[in-house]
Amino acid sequence: MTRTLTRASRAISLLALGVATASFAGDDGPLDDRIYVAPLVNYTISDSARLVDDALGGTLLVGKPLNQRLNLELAGFLAEADPENGGDSAELTGFGANLLFFPNRGSNPLFGMLSVSQGNYEMHPGTGGPFEYDSTLIDVGVGGLWPVWGQRAWLRGQAAYRYDAHSEQLAGEGQRDGFYEPVFALGLQIALGAAPAAPTRQPKPTKVVEPVEPAPVPAEPVEPVAPKPVLLRGVNFDLDSARLTANAKIILDTVAETLLDAPDAKFTIAGHTDNTASEAYNQALSERRAAAVARYLQEQGVAATRMDTRGFGETQPVASNDTAQGRARNRRVELELRD
Repeated sequence: MTRTLTRASRAISLLALGVATASFAGDDGPLDDRIYVAPLVNYTISDSARLVDDALGGTLLVGKPLNQRLNLELAGFLAEADPENGGDSAELTGFGANLLFFPNRGSNPLFGMLSVSQGNYEMHPGTGGPFEYDSTLIDVGVGGLWPVWGQRAWLRGQAAYRYDAHSEQLAGEGQRDGFYEPVFALGLQIALGAAPAAPTRQPKPTKVVEPVEPAPVPAEPVEPVAPKPVLLRGVNFDLDSARLTANAKIILDTVAETLLDAPDAKFTIAGHTDNTASEAYNQALSERRAAAVARYLQEQGVAATRMDTRGFGETQPVASNDTAQGRARNRRVELELRD
């Protein structure tokens, strides 16, 4: 029993180092840089000066991540709106480029967006009747991505505020040089090609040491000290769910390799939350998240008989829940050695 506990203690120490290293690498680590397409349905609340009803249309995006923070997209779009006084529909077509900014791609589904496009309007109502004009469209907005099919497809929603700089004072009414309009879009973002594989560990070099006969030294019995729980730093989940993020899976791959090196050790996976929801809800959420970690480790080859899970909800905070930083520290998963 003492030998097993000692080996497990060493495994815990290696695990703590491995998790810290994987968590640090995850900030700049494997980037899913696949090209993707995103067909969206868009809805525009038309500026009252346009003299048209709200517009409905579609957008097709082709994009690629540039780094952990930025995506670049090419966009083509079409929208139609009926004139308020009847007649043929006004039609907007255009193409342009989008730049997306992700504050924390690994654990936060939200992004900021800046778009610049060249647009063309046909049959736009105006002084003297409908006519055609070109314009520059500038959009500033926010959006989010939520997985719906593993690492293949995401639900994408976004909202932007558009400035239509047309310099055609005869368009609409009021002799204005531009229109200001909210634009909303919803659709799917689909990645092309295979998802990037998790990084593999390089084999450790083997050091050959000539055996030396040690001098006998009387050993004093040492009572083994159980290690403290290891915080699985960087093991995050999608917002308000037990779905592991891509970065969390990379870290758990390292955890699984370490656990496989200590086959006699048994562990408890403990889930914890902050206090932003009800006590009952937080308890259930912590249990689901602990179970999700155990399930993923089992998929990587760690025997289910070596693990059990517990959820502690909001009952064991390690920091104050009065600040955002404290709440972030309390939303955690820990791994603890057990007999």
